[in-house]
Amino acid sequence: MADSTLLLTSQEVAERIGVSPRKVARLARLGRLPGTKRGGRWVFDDDELYEAIVDIGLAMIARDLMADPTEREGAISLEDFLASRGV
Repeated sequence: MADSTLLLTSQEVAERIGVSPRKVARLARLGRLPGTKRGGRWVFDDDELYEAIVDIGLAMIARDLMADPTEREGAISLEDFLASRGV
């Protein structure tokens, strides 16, 4: 994480992706979201977070495409997924 990049707090990430700050911290601890602890708090590089969200969206789309066609109803596009998360 470069010092000149925009760093986000757990609260800011939570607002962007629609989950609680506690869930953001848990996802970071599990390695599901890219973050670093600074001063005992999680911080997130805006660019790395965007890439992770895109990867998650692509994985969701791939999973939906691999599913039985009768189970695809309600699947959303990557653009709709990202828009729903404010990205």
